[in-house]
Amino acid sequence: MRLGYLVEKISGASFIEYINKNIFQPLNMRRSTFLQPPPAPLTNDLAVGYQYQNGKYQAVPYLYLNIAPAAAMSTTATDMANFMIAHLLQGRYENSRILEPDTVRLMHQTHFSEHPKLPGTGYSFRERLENNIRMIGHLGSLRGYSSSLSLMPNRNIGIFIATNSYSGIHGTFLTKFLDRYFPAPNNEPIKPLSLNNSQLERFTGTYRDMEYPRHTLAKLTSPFKHIIINKGNNGDLVINTPSLLFPGSVPKIQLIPVEPMLFKRADSDAFTSFGEENGRIAFAFNPLWPKIGAYERVYWYETVWVQLGIAAFCAIVFLSACIVWPIGYIFNFIRGQASLNRQKNTFAWVIAGVLGTLNLVFLIGLPLSLWLTGWKLAYGVPTIVLALLCLPLITSILSLVLLVFTILVWKNNYWSWMTRTHYSLITLAALIFIPFLAYWNLLGFQI
Repeated sequence: MRLGYLVEKISGASFIEYINKNIFQPLNMRRSTFLQPPPAPLTNDLAVGYQYQNGKYQAVPYLYLNIAPAAAMSTTATDMANFMIAHLLQGRYENSRILEPDTVRLMHQTHFSEHPKLPGTGYSFRERLENNIRMIGHLGSLRGYSSSLSLMPNRNIGIFIATNSYSGIHGTFLTKFLDRYFPAPNNEPIKPLSLNNSQLERFTGTYRDMEYPRHTLAKLTSPFKHIIINKGNNGDLVINTPSLLFPGSVPKIQLIPVEPMLFKRADSDAFTSFGEENGRIAFAFNPLWPKIGAYERVYWYETVWVQLGIAAFCAIVFLSACIVWPIGYIFNFIRGQASLNRQKNTFAWVIAGVLGTLNLVFLIGLPLSLWLTGWKLAYGVPTIVLALLCLPLITSILSLVLLVFTILVWKNNYWSWMTRTHYSLITLAALIFIPFLAYWNLLGFQI
């Protein structure tokens, strides 16, 4: 998006106009556009996107994207073939040139890699290392569609794959293609490095894909990209993906140590490296795919089960507050006890009951509303979610009131010991809930 903005500021033309004039027209890409939806007659030829739901593929409506020009391009395989030819011919297509040879080489070369044996990234291209072959490319996917552009500049080969579903078939195809036409050489096996249990334990833990939203409520999606690295039984490591959260089926990956911070996969020629921070293993690079990827090790309190445990504890305690408040009020009303202490008692439990009810409504209502909204979140946060985000602000203030009441009941010995303990537990849950909300960017309107 920022690069598209810079194109407009520097050229003085809209991004769409600039691309049409300087790329699409010189490359004879007559059936490509960034307009949403594509103009006629391209609209009539637009493939219908499908999404796998409830055991079958279902057609999905056209998705307008508000992140253009980072996405939103509609094209054909023939047009993309012209684009790939231009890159393979150092910026030239037939009698037209869109890039200087030096610019193409600059875009294709590796500018960053965590380790010489790991894939890196160029300018707009990411490396894929497989069967001792270097490929560069770019992926694209959205609801109902996926695409992959791959180049092998040294072999003058370009491959473009587009599907009208999010199937991930491009990765499988590229692996099969390389195995068929460029099989892995029969190199001598790399001698494993012997690491003891304590050395292997340094690498174990839960890791999170570093490409996740850090400052908005979309951080809630980050657990879906967690991986777990455990110690194996043969002096190795094993990567698991939580079946409950990880999209798709990813088999276990066995990592064999070959250097102090470098591991080789047992089933391929790919490598995974690790990085330290303050003497602690903090990063895993390229752990899953033959393309660049970085994961950061999360602390114990950031793991899924700890976070779910906190949410469950708070929910149970809030539920108890909702139950005790009306029962106690009705019991006192029947007994006709309306002394000043009873009024204080009632008011203190009213605050606890209201806080518990509002937090329960939030805990249940927010995930439910987000699930029902689904992909429409791309167009903005619905009113119901905005309304639900007001509740934590209210309950955070009520938590402070609850804390004052807790201090008073212990200081003045109100109620029985068990009742005071229960009230203190509600206060504790309310106070714990505040940093829990802040961690997930749910305290306020961080949208």
